[in-house]
Amino acid sequence: EGNFIWQCTHGDDRSIQLRQVPSNNALCNGVHSVGSVWQEKSFELECLPGGYTRLRACVTEEGNRVAVNKTSNVNGFNVECKQFSNGTVIFRGVKPVPRVEPVPVITSQPLRSQYGAAGPIITPAVKCTDESGGFRHVGDYWTENHRFNKTCKEGGAVEVVNCISKDGYRVPLNGQMIRNGYKLECALTPQGTIKFYSGPLTEG
Repeated sequence: EGNFIWQCTHGDDRSIQLRQVPSNNALCNGVHSVGSVWQEKSFELECLPGGYTRLRACVTEEGNRVAVNKTSNVNGFNVECKQFSNGTVIFRGVKPVPRVEPVPVITSQPLRSQYGAAGPIITPAVKCTDESGGFRHVGDYWTENHRFNKTCKEGGAVEVVNCISKDGYRVPLNGQMIRNGYKLECALTPQGTIKFYSGPLTEG
């Protein structure tokens, strides 16, 4: 009947058992036929015989596929798609925080002393450099790789303020968020890298 078939078996005690089991042609989620492949959020899935669903890969916002239990470099990030034995999936990207040196800036203000006017003053006006090589002023905010909000701090340090999920949710650094059955986490590791986790919640 539909996604199930009736199976009649003989028990060891000579009894007859009638039970309902999934059909080999059962639809996955009641929609997808056996052998079909589709994408749900950031996950590429395949329908197997018996109505079972198998994770094939994780998919980035730009459409890059990362096979299960593999790591790929995407836009400078080491993106990992890992599935555990209990079915939990972690999809995360790791990137070192760039180190920024102060940028010397020559101003047009003349230096005047008892010896008269001299050349222009060279002052260490500190700026930050973003990933595209552009300069950012102290206090500026910007988004890089559609995943991280950054700001330029005093002394020329680039600081990650929060991570951004595929759906646009902003997760504070070292914070967690649960949205639509998914756990989102933005963490700074002791090595100075930022990790963004996105995975379905598990019961218990």
